[in-house]
Amino acid sequence: MGFKSGFVCIAGLPNAGKSTLINRVLESKLLAVSDKPQTTRNNILGIFTSKDAQIVFIDTPGYHNIQKEINKFYVNEAVSASNKADLVVYLFDAKESLSKRLVLNDEFITEILRKKDREKILPVVSKVDLLRPEQFLKLKKRLSEQYGFNEDKILGVSVPKSVGVAELLLKIKETLPEGPMYYSEDDLTDRNLRFLCAELIREKIFLFTKEEIPYSTAVQITKYEEKSALHRIFADIYVEKDTQKGIIVGSNGSMIKKIGSAARKDIEELVDSKVYLELFVKVKKDWTKDKEFLKELGYK
Repeated sequence: MGFKSGFVCIAGLPNAGKSTLINRVLESKLLAVSDKPQTTRNNILGIFTSKDAQIVFIDTPGYHNIQKEINKFYVNEAVSASNKADLVVYLFDAKESLSKRLVLNDEFITEILRKKDREKILPVVSKVDLLRPEQFLKLKKRLSEQYGFNEDKILGVSVPKSVGVAELLLKIKETLPEGPMYYSEDDLTDRNLRFLCAELIREKIFLFTKEEIPYSTAVQITKYEEKSALHRIFADIYVEKDTQKGIIVGSNGSMIKKIGSAARKDIEELVDSKVYLELFVKVKKDWTKDKEFLKELGYK
């Protein structure tokens, strides 16, 4: 059998575990992860290379239909990535899919099926460790009846428990065509350090703040000085309201210090160097609805 390669879109509703899965496969923290939905905002390539295959993963924003300019961007990114991929791995959150939320997948899956053969969609139940065996069988039957998937081909994974990840990789390899190595075997992503650092900062905002704050926040690296012994990074954190700025800054700067300290540790691990990180919080009213500003931030 020849070398297998291709582009695999990881799709699903917000908080289904897409970024967590790719990070586990790559064994590297490249993608922002939190327990809050809608962490991912851009399609990001994660590149897995082995002796017999190269799998280029495309992480996508969780699909939803909220009508803001930035949310329209999320939806377009997700649908576009699914259409262009050789294979779509569609994640169903185990617990959520047993509830009424299963119907929220309908619009996205219908959109994918318009241009993608059903055989090129691999349904996977994430967080399967939260289900009893009989619940997993019940869910597989529901997915088969509702979307026409082959019940026997529906996989289950639990990233924290290392359940099903190896089987998923094997199935992806079997499905992909023979092809070239698109990237160097040492590459893990096509994104630059500025982008990855911004993602890690944004992840900490998701981790430490509550309510609407994470969804009204953008991070822009304004200056990156790379020297042998120290990387100096300056970043602007944008919010929409003064009250949001107050929450991110915190009492006597406590929250921004907490965010910065945690982000700096992850960035140091990423770049394998000491890091000086300075964060500035700025208010830009209704930036999530500002098309020009969204383009400036890279949400095109």
